[in-house]
Amino acid sequence: MAEDGRRSQVDEVDRTLISLLQRDGRLSLEELGRRLKLTGVGVKKRLKRLIEGGVVKVTAVVDAERVGFKLFLVMLDVGSPSRRAEMLRLLEECPRIVQALPLIGAYNLCLLLAAEDDRALENILSYNCVLGRCQGDIRRMEVYSVVGDMIPRHVSLRVYLARRGLEETPCGAQCPSCEGYERSGCLGCPATRFYRGSLP
Repeated sequence: MAEDGRRSQVDEVDRTLISLLQRDGRLSLEELGRRLKLTGVGVKKRLKRLIEGGVVKVTAVVDAERVGFKLFLVMLDVGSPSRRAEMLRLLEECPRIVQALPLIGAYNLCLLLAAEDDRALENILSYNCVLGRCQGDIRRMEVYSVVGDMIPRHVSLRVYLARRGLEETPCGAQCPSCEGYERSGCLGCPATRFYRGSLP
């Protein structure tokens, strides 16, 4: 869909271009053009149209394990649609959220979350982070550790949201006054200057 909500026109050449970039995002415009039988300028125009139409986003993905993170799947049954929407708004700028998926079913929200280890996850779920603060709105929660080889192995760990030196977390928590941060070894929010973890 385009940014205005309309479906973007994607032809077979666009699909091939997307496929080539997904396999190797470092291919030059000239190499892409050679494989697509287009000029580099032609590839550039197509790519620009796909990006501006919201079909493609150029980004770096990482192997979470190699940068010191474990991934967890958090299944939530949040009390009401309005509370779920509020929780999603608070999580939007959270550097620990890899993906947030609203659902229909027994659970109505699924989070793919990155944490340094099990203890960090426990602090995220128990204390001042948005999930800890919203416990009253969560009717049920299940947490699963992602183990073994993932497909795809690389995920969009939102490193760009970290190391911003903020005084307050994006969700409004205060690390220095949080019991988890003071007493339980919480590493703090990666977006704040109080972060003590390993996120690059």
